[in-house]
Amino acid sequence: MRARTARPLLLSLVAVSLAAGACSSSDEPVTASSVAVDDTTGGSSPAGTASDGTTTTTPAPAFELTSSAFVDGAPIPAEYTCSGDNISPPLAWSTPPEGTESLALLMDDPDAPTDEPFVHWVVVDIQPDETEMRSAQPVGMQGTNGGGTTGYLGPCPPEGDPHTYRFQLYALPTDAPTDGGPRPDVEMIQRLAPDALAIAELTGTFQRVAQD
Repeated sequence: MRARTARPLLLSLVAVSLAAGACSSSDEPVTASSVAVDDTTGGSSPAGTASDGTTTTTPAPAFELTSSAFVDGAPIPAEYTCSGDNISPPLAWSTPPEGTESLALLMDDPDAPTDEPFVHWVVVDIQPDETEMRSAQPVGMQGTNGGGTTGYLGPCPPEGDPHTYRFQLYALPTDAPTDGGPRPDVEMIQRLAPDALAIAELTGTFQRVAQD
């Protein structure tokens, strides 16, 4: 598990584009998108006083994203991929930073043979008091993935080398504007990401072999 905190000074490029590529359950060309964020870290708890009278600060607790199905950087079990049941994995996270009004989740594949990472899952409007998603039981509002469907699209890379999959959870200072609008997609993450208070990241890998 890796966590990255980000204040409103997340000013790096947040790119979203459409491209043809392969990473769907049928390896047909599909839409690819990405969200890139700054690695800048910051934030601390209120200042205290050391024994010598100097003012000190304590780093704010890390915002962490984990899964009971796999550890950060390890293979994702087949049941959560196109080689199995293709259901979303269980996820859990620590308490988001103070001021968080909603959470948003993006899962993508930066190793997809496309100009931008292929988007497997978009979820917005996750309430800040939520702390987990059980397997195949997402909370919040699911959006459109790179295959053009709503909800989770499990890893399904071309046969060959393993691909890495990133789960990024954004702690947002506002509610996602979903009322009365279209289902969220990665463009909504694009609009919200620069204001994220913190971003927690979990990665997993998956490799398809010939007998799949």
